[in-house]
Amino acid sequence: MNFKSIGLAGVAAATLMTAATLTIAPANAANLAGSYLTFAGDGKFDIPTNRLNFYPFSGGNFSIPGISGTSSSSNFGFAKIGDTSKGVFDYRGGEKFRIKDLDFTAVTPGTSWKLASSSVGNFLKFKGGVTFDLLTFNLNKVVSRDGNGKPILSGNGTPIIFIVGDYTGTFADAAKNPILGLDGTFSSQFSRFTSGKGTTYSSDITAIPTPALLPSLLGLGVAAIRKRKSEESGVEAVETAKA
Repeated sequence: MNFKSIGLAGVAAATLMTAATLTIAPANAANLAGSYLTFAGDGKFDIPTNRLNFYPFSGGNFSIPGISGTSSSSNFGFAKIGDTSKGVFDYRGGEKFRIKDLDFTAVTPGTSWKLASSSVGNFLKFKGGVTFDLLTFNLNKVVSRDGNGKPILSGNGTPIIFIVGDYTGTFADAAKNPILGLDGTFSSQFSRFTSGKGTTYSSDITAIPTPALLPSLLGLGVAAIRKRKSEESGVEAVETAKA
């Protein structure tokens, strides 16, 4: 999955570039709203245990400059901000941040999964105090198929599969002011994401453009928003068929 970019006119710059270093200005709700985050890293989804692990997978510790504390790699990993990120994440491509390993519950064993807990606090943690709490996360195993619908096989004769998903959550600035994050997407890059040493993945998510929208959006709830989008897509499909 390639990263996509979104134009965000009017978003206040969240970073200041000096001659030698990148200084991260404190984020607040005003400049966090409308931000767009793309990120990537290495991961592995273990189907027998329904656990998503982010690199490094096991053993030892790691630390990220600008994020306090040393994290055990048995519960956390790290990822990197993508170059197409905007808002508070602009000009921060390649910067590491902390990402929390996740447990899932099988919806359809071996095929689809949902987040095991009702939410995950500090799923993502960035320099400058921005965090992201996870509210929902759904994963699906997708078999790569050719134009005739037949599975595409790897060199060893097994079908090429990908793990893809969608998620929602809440960004927060250093003062813990919330900004809803919607329509997050997640995709593994290669079939071995579920075996061996895992492989790369990519992801992106957008923060709702204005803090003024937050109360009404929270009132609707994530499920209602997704239902509305699904209904709109259905109407468009019917109109297209009629045409």
